Amino acid sequence: MSSVNAFFVPRHIETEIENDSLLYVRKIMHLLQSIGEQNYSQDRSIIFQSLISSLLPENHIETLLIIDSKNQILAAMDSRFTGRSVDFFLENQRSSLKKQLTAIQSEKLLNGQIVLSEDKSAIFAAFPLLTPAPENPSLIFMEYDLSLMKDKEYKYILMLIVISTLLLILFSVLVTALFSKSLSSRLMSIISVTEKFGDGDLNARVLLSGRDEITTLGRAFNRMAERIRSLAMTDHLTGILNRRSFEIEVSSAIEKILNAEKKVKAAILYADLDGFKEINDSLGHSAGDILLKEFSARLPLNLTADSIIGRIGGDEFLLFVPYSGSRSEIEKLAFDLIQEGSRPYTIGGGFYKVTLSLGIALLPDDGQDINELLRKADTALQHAKYSGKNQYQFCTLELLAGKQRLKHLLTELKNSISTEGFGIAYQTIHDAKTKEISGVEALLRWVHPDFPNISPDEFVPVLVEAGLIREVGNWVLRKALTDFKEIKNSGLQKYHDFTISVNISAQELSIPDYAENILEVLRERDIPSLNLVLEITETEILKDPAVTLNALTRLRGAGVRIAIDDFGTGYSSLSYLRTLPADHLKLDRSFVMDLDVDKKLEAIAGSVIQMANALHLKVIAEGVETENSVRVLSSMGYDFLQGYHLGRPISLKDLLQKMQKNQP
Repeated sequence: MSSVNAFFVPRHIETEIENDSLLYVRKIMHLLQSIGEQNYSQDRSIIFQSLISSLLPENHIETLLIIDSKNQILAAMDSRFTGRSVDFFLENQRSSLKKQLTAIQSEKLLNGQIVLSEDKSAIFAAFPLLTPAPENPSLIFMEYDLSLMKDKEYKYILMLIVISTLLLILFSVLVTALFSKSLSSRLMSIISVTEKFGDGDLNARVLLSGRDEITTLGRAFNRMAERIRSLAMTDHLTGILNRRSFEIEVSSAIEKILNAEKKVKAAILYADLDGFKEINDSLGHSAGDILLKEFSARLPLNLTADSIIGRIGGDEFLLFVPYSGSRSEIEKLAFDLIQEGSRPYTIGGGFYKVTLSLGIALLPDDGQDINELLRKADTALQHAKYSGKNQYQFCTLELLAGKQRLKHLLTELKNSISTEGFGIAYQTIHDAKTKEISGVEALLRWVHPDFPNISPDEFVPVLVEAGLIREVGNWVLRKALTDFKEIKNSGLQKYHDFTISVNISAQELSIPDYAENILEVLRERDIPSLNLVLEITETEILKDPAVTLNALTRLRGAGVRIAIDDFGTGYSSLSYLRTLPADHLKLDRSFVMDLDVDKKLEAIAGSVIQMANALHLKVIAEGVETENSVRVLSSMGYDFLQGYHLGRPISLKDLLQKMQKNQP
């Protein structure tokens, strides 16, 4: 690509790719470093190999190694090298890789190191992984390939480069054949513009008039330059602005607004599609591309002509919207955008639904600089997603303070993992016919002096987002089954068919040999697999369908029961449910809590039981809070009931006392 680098825009595009990739690699390394250090006390090879497996779909990662202080490979992207020495790994590797890894090993890394290779075709990164013996840290090493990414960008301009080369040849022919003082000055004008364009001035154009060959040549150059500028400044998938050009145009617009005599305000809206990853992973990237193009086509429908739209990658979009009214004008726009973005998308003859989260920062209230506004809009977006998604959130002082609270929360959650600072409460599940206790659900609880009365709805998403749910989930499962053993040994013969339900996530199911580990825990405690119910939501299944369904099928085949939790809030269809290895459906509490006052909910509850019967699934209604709900659901044919009316979450001690009272 050397000929490409020397002419026009490619070097500029290369620099943008390199800078973005360096930031991306740093984020990945920090994530690996953080999770690796948090889980160091666990089985390292399983944890590290699981981390690496989660990155396998990232096809730009060429090499990824976890190396211990004795120069042994704890985990590798190519599992053949796991357990081998680094010297063995390097025997047949490229010289550039050998050079970088050897150089890094000779140093005592105190901080992370990220370097661009000499030919700028790859990024090499190495971060220490602190252990209980900090003088002997492990090492995370990554090679990130840039060549594929650059080739992808170059293919859009390769044809134009060929044209530009032909034009240069034509230049030389004309200079030779038509050289004169008048022609020479006009040709030099074109060449001068060409050089400016090649140096990165994408707005450079030839200014010539006339009807001769030189003018024709100048016009041809201008057309070509416009095409190259378009390719360099727009997102190739959607045709809207890319991040760089969005920031350039918005910076210019901000300057005009701040210097204008007439008072005008503006908002930056940071948009993220909730549930896009699930569709992209389950249906394929081509389906994801269709959805992204359709969404980008919907955006202008609610915007004014002076608004600016950009895509910054993946399912994230940016909008810059000038306005002259009150904040309510932006609130209405945000509401309309969420409604528009949440309408079903037609993909391959099927209808699919995602939702939209928005973070909003206002000019000039939240800042007068593009970077500050983007940072605050991003903070607001993260809050919107943590608060349940499918909503908008303005940046506020309380929100910025909340960001510090979130940071403190994450730190204390990490500390609680190492000190076993979590607890479990048990909520009883009742047979709908007899009203007797048939089982319990294990519910994670956390008590901390800095976060009194914190709800699992607040801290569990933080555990998931930080990748900590695997370790916490493993603790919950083992503790719940240990408590279950105590219940079975308590002499309560009435409860011989008693079940215990534990919530699991896609992150946990992605752990290698997860199903076998659960079955081993059951064997260790001499608990029949039929006594364990694993609850998982439809949304979690769709995060990685192949891996998730494989693990669930293995567990169900061994006798463990599977329940689809929060049914009705995710991707629900009869054809989809038929493919799931499930025994139970748990109707979400949102369809049950207002059953007494909303007849529509009663109709929905009735249709769910009919569908479940057709699929031979037992149904649990959660959120049962009145005696009337018990009566209605029981008469419909629901198998099990759960809710505050029947029993609030309680400790193991209180549970045993409650069960003892019900013992004949």
